[in-house]
Amino acid sequence: MPWCGATLQNVVDDVIIMSQLTNRIRLYGMDCNQAELTFQAIQALKLNNTMKVVLTLWVDTNQTTVQRQYDTLFKVLDTYGTDMVQGISVGNEVLFRKDMTLAALGSLMSTVRTNIRTRYNKSIPVFTSEIGNNLNSALAEVSDELSGNLHPYFAGVAAAEGANWTFAQYNYTIIGNPTKSGIKGAISEVGWPSAPATAIDSPSAVPGVDNLQIMINDFICQANTQGIPYYWFEFKDEPWKTDPSVPVEPNWGLFDKDGNLKVTIPNCVV
Repeated sequence: MPWCGATLQNVVDDVIIMSQLTNRIRLYGMDCNQAELTFQAIQALKLNNTMKVVLTLWVDTNQTTVQRQYDTLFKVLDTYGTDMVQGISVGNEVLFRKDMTLAALGSLMSTVRTNIRTRYNKSIPVFTSEIGNNLNSALAEVSDELSGNLHPYFAGVAAAEGANWTFAQYNYTIIGNPTKSGIKGAISEVGWPSAPATAIDSPSAVPGVDNLQIMINDFICQANTQGIPYYWFEFKDEPWKTDPSVPVEPNWGLFDKDGNLKVTIPNCVV
């Protein structure tokens, strides 16, 4: 905001492609009509019974932003119902950025959870997405599931070891910290940047399409076989993510910004 510009046709085009690869989509906020457009696209394509969406209430240090996100979330659910909702993430890496304390975040999750039960008589999983040491028993205590952004690139791991590192982290942080709900937590982000080649996070972690392909080849079929829920980060490159301190940010897509597939998708037997 305020430079939103996506049209329904844009989103329909994207969902047509994504629906050939997955039946789950993760969004990162409620602004820019992204949830409304995604639900409209799913309905227009008659994917209501198969495609599920994780909605995110974006949380930062601005209470006005949080309130706007909260209000929009329930406006969307009032309009479209809850059948297409896989879960609701209250924030993304909020604890990592220190935008909110665990106590405050847990309270906000509880408010969202209670309001959903009161308004819709539904029990939709409510959680947050975090990294590293923030994926712990204290977070599990206030979450319906643990949801982890697990990135071997940022851990300085070589692409050839990326899948094994990710599975080990998943077992240690998410499976190792069960929640009261008993829901099997998800890898909320996993991927590998395709550029720039000069943005080497460590001598082993090198961006590139070849390394992206290695990560895909090693991870996807194993995760499917093991029944590990995950969200590949991400669908398309996002050139607007211009952060000189993290030059790989625009380049995590399976597809480039124009929708051209960068890699070969493995043909896994599920």
